[in-house]
Amino acid sequence: MANNFDMTWNDVKTNDGNGAEYLTLVSGKMGNRIRVVGNPAQVDIHWMRDVEGNIKRIVCAGSKCVFCEHGEKVNHRYQILVLDKSEWDSEDGYKGDIKVKILEVGAQIIKQIKSYVMDADYGDPKKYDFVITKEGSGRDTKYSVIAKPNKSDLTEEEKEAISNAPSLKEVNKILSTDEISNLNIPGYGVGGDDVPVKKTEQKSKSDADDGWDEF
Repeated sequence: MANNFDMTWNDVKTNDGNGAEYLTLVSGKMGNRIRVVGNPAQVDIHWMRDVEGNIKRIVCAGSKCVFCEHGEKVNHRYQILVLDKSEWDSEDGYKGDIKVKILEVGAQIIKQIKSYVMDADYGDPKKYDFVITKEGSGRDTKYSVIAKPNKSDLTEEEKEAISNAPSLKEVNKILSTDEISNLNIPGYGVGGDDVPVKKTEQKSKSDADDGWDEF
């Protein structure tokens, strides 16, 4: 699966089965209020452990990916730049700095957002807010996405924050062979001659929304 940073909403295909901050969705009835401010990107991620047991997040390099060559699991994700409106209200605006964050999700959430974007009554997601509600944990986590009906244009302050935010392509850097070696992942550069044994099982893909709970 290749990474794609030039998608439109029509390109989003879902099925049921460095200087950037990621948005952490919290549980609770109040939900997580956001404003989508960019097109979605499709990103494949490898989660690998180094020699000390620390988890390393590595963007898949596609056809040149050494991890794919050796059958390592790849997680299929979607990313969107969003305004974090958790500390915003309709009367006073933002209580702190305006923050543009990366919302990284699987099919469960992206499918619901897309349903509004493709609805003529809603359309461009830069014009209205979403509230994402999270319930449960682990593989039992459920997400519901509701679009707020009151539309509004982005403020000049919000536009400035967006223009200063790094692009998703900049954030999702493809690591070189030397950079991978420096991560100290067993079998991928540790000790110089430590070459990974090629796995025989087929690599698996996951587009579930519970991937973070494993780490």
